[in-house]
Amino acid sequence: MAPRNPLSSVLAALGLTVMLLGAGSAAAQSKPPAGIQVYDSDCAKIPGGNAPIERISRLSGAMSVRNLEFTYFGKPLHTLTQEDYDTIRAIWRHCKTFSPEVADAVLKKLKAKVDDAKAARRDALAWIEATKIKAMTLKPGAESIRWIHGMWQEMLNREFEMLKSDLDHLAQHLTEWKQVLYASHEPHQRILVSPFDPGPP
Repeated sequence: MAPRNPLSSVLAALGLTVMLLGAGSAAAQSKPPAGIQVYDSDCAKIPGGNAPIERISRLSGAMSVRNLEFTYFGKPLHTLTQEDYDTIRAIWRHCKTFSPEVADAVLKKLKAKVDDAKAARRDALAWIEATKIKAMTLKPGAESIRWIHGMWQEMLNREFEMLKSDLDHLAQHLTEWKQVLYASHEPHQRILVSPFDPGPP
């Protein structure tokens, strides 16, 4: 009997180790995250909304901030927490919505798109607050009225960087201040009285 090649033994051992690690990884992926209990009844919570999550996860570019208004798992996308994402992953695995590998990939990409859109919205909200503060400091006059009109146009140009509720909030604020400025800018009406009228006694 020919002596066994030591290198072959090492390679065989390595192959067995890789197989065991792969099996362990697959088993770990099939289990829900620690501390999350999932039951068959939880399958009804998915999708729980109108968000096209697979399409969003396949986007090559950034997701529109307006898409944050889509709902999934019974919540708008912009309100999903890390705990929600972990629970969704656990439900997907338990209910076989996706395979473990696909579930992890889809959820990772979805969360990245949502987080990027939320960051863009935060920038828009900061601009909205700065605009409101500036509006409150305006003095009556034509220049202030032109500034309000300019901000209105910029708001329309940036409308897809914010939720519709954000846009409506700023639009109401600008409208109110425009009305105040218009009223203050109108020349005071003078009441003409005849010089021969002595007026009331």
